[in-house]
Amino acid sequence: MLTAVFPNSLAYSFKTRIFDPEYEINVFYTWPLAGVGKTASAILIKDGKCVSFGSKAVENVSTLKTKDRKEYIYLSHLKRVLYAEENIKDRTNLTDTVSGKSILAIDVIRLCLTQVKNVFLEEANNKGHSIFSKDVLWVVTVPAIWKESAKKLILLAAESTGIKNLRIVLESKAASVWVLSLTKSHKADSLKKGDLFIVANCGGGSIIDVTVHELTSGTDSTVKEIVKASGGDWGSTVIDRAFYQMMDDIFGVDKMDTFRKDMAQFAQMQDVWEKKKCSYDGESDVLIYIASLKETAEEDIENYNAQNGTDLELDNTNLVIPAGAMQKLYAGAINTTISHLQTILKKGVAPKCIMLVGNFANSQLLQDATRKSFEPSVRVVVPPFPGNCVVSGAVLYTCKPSFISERLSKYAYGVDVCPLYDESKGHTPDKKVFRNGEWRCNDVMSWIVKLGDSIPHGKPFSRLYFPINENQKCISFDIFSGTQDDILFCTDRGCKKLGEIKSPDADPELLKDKGVKFLMLFDTEIHVRCIGPNGNVTSAALTFTE
Repeated sequence: MLTAVFPNSLAYSFKTRIFDPEYEINVFYTWPLAGVGKTASAILIKDGKCVSFGSKAVENVSTLKTKDRKEYIYLSHLKRVLYAEENIKDRTNLTDTVSGKSILAIDVIRLCLTQVKNVFLEEANNKGHSIFSKDVLWVVTVPAIWKESAKKLILLAAESTGIKNLRIVLESKAASVWVLSLTKSHKADSLKKGDLFIVANCGGGSIIDVTVHELTSGTDSTVKEIVKASGGDWGSTVIDRAFYQMMDDIFGVDKMDTFRKDMAQFAQMQDVWEKKKCSYDGESDVLIYIASLKETAEEDIENYNAQNGTDLELDNTNLVIPAGAMQKLYAGAINTTISHLQTILKKGVAPKCIMLVGNFANSQLLQDATRKSFEPSVRVVVPPFPGNCVVSGAVLYTCKPSFISERLSKYAYGVDVCPLYDESKGHTPDKKVFRNGEWRCNDVMSWIVKLGDSIPHGKPFSRLYFPINENQKCISFDIFSGTQDDILFCTDRGCKKLGEIKSPDADPELLKDKGVKFLMLFDTEIHVRCIGPNGNVTSAALTFTE
């Protein structure tokens, strides 16, 4: 049993054998008030409990009276929020800017996961499958450019919801796997062994991440990553920010602030804008309902047009945004995405095609701009239902993770060690310590994976470590990530502690003689096993930093 979730889509399969002829991936389509396959990335909370989730939360917050709104916490665009927090931890608070109330980020994730978990279990039982959470292999998809701290928070939150068997899958991996599974019926069927292709995961929310893969086998469609994932906060919420900035410029910040307090009217405008934005064909005028702003709208629009050389109009209670003005609202998100793709190609990457996936890939403007920039030398492919590629591919990838044979490490990973003191190696007096009759150097970084190193699927990195103290029963050390791999000390800038690794206790004399071999697997998550001095293979204790 498989399922892929978080925070606003759901796909699942009741088969775990990928070559089973009855193998089928189901996308959940019946989210309340939502579009195809997804609900809004939003949650409404009161007194620490979820009042509503997804598009239902968007509707419910719009019906709250101003005096009641201060009792609630409403959060949206959750992936962008988690990406934006530089050092997010389980004690990090997220704040509703309207009510001023805060809640722990880990509790927000926990509430979201609980909602999606309950939706899936109800869906499964409605289809005649009597199952419980323990029967399910849960999968959470995250952008490839997410930091380790955000991934760790999801794992911690999942444990508190009763989700024990959970995996994290990068969205870029999931999208690649799904698109390749469609090659027999799609333009990408001309890809052959050795061909490169780019996957641009263009979220309907905020995050866009880009990966470059090489097809390593034409028979089973396995691929390896050849350029590490990159991207940024350039998704369709950039268009939202441009739209609301335009509204502030037209009507003034004071009037817009008053308009925002009329929750029903403002939510109605938001809903209309969201639907128009997602379905915009790039050629039509767009009408936005602004009844609450009508009193001075004609004068405000006329002044804005005079100052900006635009031709916006008022049609009864609607603001008419001409096609040219709409295209300018899209320009920032589209131009940044195109520029990033061009930067990758300038590095010598010669892809056979660029695959656009994610909800923003539905945009005709984005499709047209990408094709104009890269075709005919690089074909641009948009698969059917691009918004479902990630969640469907996550299920498929979990069935056969070897689809991605190699990936490139986005960070350097290493542990802190205490070697013999040696000034020729850059050791400094402030790190010098006397242990067990020897001068040693504290806080020295021993890099295991360097920035951009190729990490084969399922292959652990092994290191043998010995104790340095008398009667030491176990070996423990801190594990770090780094944004560069020439850092000498773990206390230097650019080095971040992820957690602590500890081997099981062993006989001190045996430990001193044979040491412990650690087997560290750096996948989407970090897994550590160890071979003790007696030859036994066990899981090492891996405690993430709070």
